[in-house]
Amino acid sequence: MTRKNKVDDLLTRFERKSAKQNQKCPYCHNEIGRVHYALLDSNFLTSDEYMEATVDINSNDKTMVLTIGDYYGDNTDEIKINYCPICGRKL
Repeated sequence: MTRKNKVDDLLTRFERKSAKQNQKCPYCHNEIGRVHYALLDSNFLTSDEYMEATVDINSNDKTMVLTIGDYYGDNTDEIKINYCPICGRKL
């Protein structure tokens, strides 16, 4: 006899409902024609130069990318992620 765990049942129901909502997440769904938002998009002026910082999710590569740029160029770093930090969808 198989006994169903109530927590597993709740998680299964929640996942089904949230899967439809997650398809509209503008942070991790970056298909052509959809609105896409960066997690961070900031421009600031230090004492002698202009800098910008961007954090973005690339769901194709399953990475979160940090880009810091100034007048001389951009420095980029990326880390592998399995889930969207905003909606929790598995990438």
